[in-house]
Amino acid sequence: MNSHTGQSRLASLDVLRGVAILLVLFNHMPAKDLHWSLGARLQSFGWTGVDLFFVLSGYLISSLLFRELNQTNTLDVGRFLLRRGLKIWPSYFVAYGIMVISHTTSFALRGRWHELSPSLLPQWPNLIFVQNYWPASARWPHSWSLAVEEHFYIALPLLLLFLWKAGKATLVPRICAFVGISILVARLVCGEVWGYSWDALYYPTHLRADGLMFGVLIGYLHTNCPELFHAIASRCRFAMPVVLIVPFIATVFPLQTSPLIPTVGFTLFYVAYGILVTVGAEYPSIFSVPGARTVARCLRFLGRYSYTIYLAHSVIFEISGATPMMSFVDRMGGPWAQAAVFFIASITAGLVLSRLVELPILAFRDRWIPANRRPHPEIVHTAAAFA
Repeated sequence: MNSHTGQSRLASLDVLRGVAILLVLFNHMPAKDLHWSLGARLQSFGWTGVDLFFVLSGYLISSLLFRELNQTNTLDVGRFLLRRGLKIWPSYFVAYGIMVISHTTSFALRGRWHELSPSLLPQWPNLIFVQNYWPASARWPHSWSLAVEEHFYIALPLLLLFLWKAGKATLVPRICAFVGISILVARLVCGEVWGYSWDALYYPTHLRADGLMFGVLIGYLHTNCPELFHAIASRCRFAMPVVLIVPFIATVFPLQTSPLIPTVGFTLFYVAYGILVTVGAEYPSIFSVPGARTVARCLRFLGRYSYTIYLAHSVIFEISGATPMMSFVDRMGGPWAQAAVFFIASITAGLVLSRLVELPILAFRDRWIPANRRPHPEIVHTAAAFA
């Protein structure tokens, strides 16, 4: 197995996270008429950036847990959940709070206090991360994936601890395969029952956790079967063009009406992105080839702040006055100006949120609840929630 420095491995994972957040931003930007074929294509499959986040999270989080199990023969589940919570919750609730305060102020300035309670009370699922099981009217836009990951953070360490104590840790690959097949079958059955409704198939954890479990499979092989993982990764290098199946399927088939996308499509997407994660984990310099180092550095930068950028991009359009401002930008500069403002505002707000909230809380967390051991500090730094 290749020997890599922590910094190199951190770089490769951050590059992939940078790719994922760019896909999400392209998909959600307000300008839909750029008259640019590449931009239109990126918009058409940008929503799959969440699938890349899922595979990355599954790999990174499981790698942390497998290393702790290998070194201590147990898991401190409470410590893990509290450290994860301090990573995820502060930035999440600050961003969500800003949006709520903005809405409250808007109602107050217009003298519509009587409408405030009916507007805010249905939002309670967002406070306990179950919004992916509620209608869109009660869901903070784009936060559904964070709920999926929160459920994953609770279930995975409990499952691994049980398997480890029972002496059944070698069942992990078979369990990951079983979950993947079962969820695919469940999506097909639910699709037949509900007419392949996008809301019914896209958001629920029990129909989307297969991407995360595929990342767990990658993490298990990398941590516990290094020689086998190296052999697989060496072959995945030549299979990287398979990733092109993602934009092909997502652009050829209608997003919310084709039965292929929310069933077999989701499976193909996380497998394709899993190839990237596998190669990036084993060959950290593969995304910094000569002639592309500047691009790789930019993606690494975005990847480091991808979580707070994800939160910020979902908030900026929910703040009072944002919609009229973006309409003004569109009238003055056209869709390109609108897209530029969206990207700049999302990235800038994400950086501010990280510097003012996320990083200080993480520094406090590491002093108050230090990790039990730090065999690979870069994984602790890189693992994030999405998503």
